[in-house]
Amino acid sequence: MDFNPIPNHIYRFPRQKIQHAIRHQHELGRGGFGVVYRGTIRRQGERTRSAAFKMVLRGDFFRQEVAVLDIVQSMNVIEIIGVCEELRTIVVEYAQNRTLSYHLRHPDSMTDFPWCTRIKVLVGLCRALSHVHGCGYIHRDVKSENVLLMNDFTPKLSDFGAAIMIDEEPHPCILSVGYTDPDYLHPLKSENVKFHLDIYAFGVVILEALTGRPAFEIDGFGRTFRLDTWVRGLLLDEILHEEFRNLEQAPDLEIAALDGENTNIPEALKDCIRIARRCLNPEVNQRPNFDQIQNVLKACPRPANYQRWTNAVGNA
Repeated sequence: MDFNPIPNHIYRFPRQKIQHAIRHQHELGRGGFGVVYRGTIRRQGERTRSAAFKMVLRGDFFRQEVAVLDIVQSMNVIEIIGVCEELRTIVVEYAQNRTLSYHLRHPDSMTDFPWCTRIKVLVGLCRALSHVHGCGYIHRDVKSENVLLMNDFTPKLSDFGAAIMIDEEPHPCILSVGYTDPDYLHPLKSENVKFHLDIYAFGVVILEALTGRPAFEIDGFGRTFRLDTWVRGLLLDEILHEEFRNLEQAPDLEIAALDGENTNIPEALKDCIRIARRCLNPEVNQRPNFDQIQNVLKACPRPANYQRWTNAVGNA
């Protein structure tokens, strides 16, 4: 993809200001596109604010991410504050509550990250992806590590280094194991995937939020486990497989403590698993769109949690 120069309205930080901001090198994470640091910075005429500084390894990825972030701005997409072209650094708002992945793996996630909050995050992420697609882009790297959370758990989709325009050929890109649509890797089928790629990955994120398990893991015996494969054995004959109740983590303490017949599993949980399975449908044209997914998620809370959930989703 060819990119024009970075638009003039994007704020430019001088090299010295970026170097001063990250002088303590509080690293937040690193990946194939670069490394991210936390610091504070101030644009001229504004107050000092916390920010994340993404130093991109390659210039083409730097220009690509800046261009996309400039176009897809919304409530549930990470806000770009400015850039430093000399250091290939993108300055974005700082998410105080870390990532969705962190909270799903945290030992106290069942109590600190309950069902209604997980639904809030999923609804916000759904809105973000719907908006990104509406702007003409495919994210191509949707995963729980790229869902940043603000203080009130409002989700912010981040890391657009792999994004491409919807009408482009979906050329190969190294993505996270466990999130990549198998058809995307098939040379004869990849032209049919396009935006369905993000829907597949979102289905995996839904399963992560429900189970607390990573998309892909290897146990002590070298055996692999993939959520996208495992879910195909669930809800046989519309009854949830008992294995779900035996997971180490569940959406909240009520679900974790369920016993008795499989049919006692709350209908809301079944609905979430059903929509996740549809996202993973091998027939890409049979997958739901983000409006359909959001309708299911917003309708899934149990009556006991309805008011708490309504308040949460209303701020997603």
